[in-house]
This record gives sequence, structure tokens and C-alpha cells, in this order.
Amino acid sequence: MISFQIAGIILIVIILVFYLSQKRLALKSGQLFVIAAILVSLIEITDIASIYFSIDPNISEFASKLLCKLYLVMLAMISTLGLIYIARDVYKYDIKVRKMTAISIISTAAIATILILVSDISYVYKPNENIFYTEGTSCLICYATCGIFLIATIILSIIKRNEIQRGRKNTIIVWMAIWIIAAVVQFIFKQILIVSFASSIGLVIIYIMLENPALAIDKETSCFNKALFDEYMIELFESRKSFKLVYVILHANDVNIDYKKKALINLSDILSGYSNKKIFTARNNYLTFRNEYGFVVVLKNVEINDFFQKFNNSLIEYNKKYEKAYNIKYLLFDNSG
Repeated sequence: MISFQIAGIILIVIILVFYLSQKRLALKSGQLFVIAAILVSLIEITDIASIYFSIDPNISEFASKLLCKLYLVMLAMISTLGLIYIARDVYKYDIKVRKMTAISIISTAAIATILILVSDISYVYKPNENIFYTEGTSCLICYATCGIFLIATIILSIIKRNEIQRGRKNTIIVWMAIWIIAAVVQFIFKQILIVSFASSIGLVIIYIMLENPALAIDKETSCFNKALFDEYMIELFESRKSFKLVYVILHANDVNIDYKKKALINLSDILSGYSNKKIFTARNNYLTFRNEYGFVVVLKNVEINDFFQKFNNSLIEYNKKYEKAYNIKYLLFDNSG
């Protein structure tokens, strides 16, 4: 009865290990992804616990029913996150509407949570048929809440498809479709408890298609790429924190392609760290991105003069080997916050 849940937990642990071990920039979408991963893990654990607590005669009925209700609450919460996740993309340029939408979604979920916790629930256990499932008002409220959020997510993805990244829209719709299919299968074959496992599969798809940190890395230079820079700028402007931008513009000379490639990588290494020690990381005040003109460096709590003092010192060694590859120019944006 719990084989799918155990498989789901293993999948989430693997995904989190991969995600947390890679170079990444802590954007809000990534934070939502981590929250969703933790929540799905708790769904799997409470699903297992609710089954064993309910069939164990030594556990009180109150405790077993509470666990069953907590499982339902977390199912409703993960569907809530799905809608919030897509709403962030739809209203990314309208902070006021995005906040109002989030408040509405969270308020609805909070009301549903209270109703699930105070409503009746019962469970059916048929050991000879290896069947265990819950029923009652709590379940109906959970199914209704999840259904409303799932349908709202799909409708929003279709209606606002021009405001959403194509890959993100398709991924979310696939995730919702997997949930719906799993719910139908579990409703027909009650001995197959796969709804929580469907959440894990959906999270794996989101990781592969959207939240894999490797997708945000420029393969040629190992810097963060332009797509991540655009998303990061939206969050920086929204935070109203002061920052500065240094565009390192490269004009290629007519030299050997392999020579230019080595020069580009060497310049990337200079912007990413000194003496083989990475200092421009996601948690540092320096962040280096690759763009179509060369590189752009985001400075937080750092003066432009301080940056150039370090950069020019390292550029001396670069010029000894690769000064013929590119003519380097700079474009500065001070007090961009």
C-alpha cells in the first residue's frame, strides 16, 4: 500500500540533493520550488503515517483522523502553490495585482484548511483486499479545493499564455494533468494510492524543465545566462534595493576562433573569481552574467571603483596572453535601484 509513497520520497530526496548541490541564484521561483519539494515530502510521509496509524488499534482514533486530515490539508496546499507559481509569471510586471492574487489564493486555501480540519472524516480498511481510503466531508472539501485550484491554474495558463514562458506554461499544465489522471485512477481503483506520488512526479518534471540550476548556466563560460539576468532584474527592481551594473562589452578581432574562445573563458574566470577561488557566487555581492555583448556584472553594496580595482589587477595577466582577441569597453549604470 505504501510502495508509491516510498518511491515518491526517494525521488524528492534525489531532486533536492541535485538542486541544492548546484550553483544557483536564489530567486523566488526557486524558493517556491524548495517549499513545494518539502511539502510533497511531508505529503508522502503523512500519507504513510495516516495509513499505519489508522489500522493500528493502539493509536487513538483522534490521532489517526488528525493525520488523515493533515494529509488532505497538505494536498490542498500543494495545489495552492501550483496556482501561485503560475500567477507569479502572469503578473510578474504588476506587483500590486500579483500581491492581490496571492492574498486571494492564500485566503481561499486558509478557509479550506480550517474546513478540512473541523469536518468529519472516516476511513475504510479492507485488509483482505489491501484497500485503505478515507471518506467524508473533509475529503470532499479537499477534492473541491484541489479541483478549483487545478482548473484555475490550467485556465490561467491558457488565457494568459502570452504572458507566460512557453516552457513554464506547458510544464505546469502537464503537472496538473498528471494530478487529475492520478485522482481518477485512485478513485476507480481505491487500492492504488498514487495521488501523493503524482505530486512527486510533477515536481520532478518541474525540476527538469524549469528549476534545474544547470538551465541558467551559460555552457561556454559557466556564468549565469541572460535569461536568469532578466528574471533577476525584475526581482531586484521589485525589492527597491540599490545596485550597480557594469557591462563588459567585447568587440571581437579577426583572430583564430580557438584563441578567442580561450580568451573568453579566461575573461570569464577573471570575472568569476581570482586565484582559482570563486568569489562571484550567488551569495556574494558580485554576480556575473553572460549576455549577447559579453558580460554584465551586478554589484550590490560594492562601489564601481572597488570592482575595477580588482578587475584591472587581474586583467594585466589576461592582456599578456589574450589582448589581441577582444577590444574591451565598459558601460556603467550607477544607482540603478
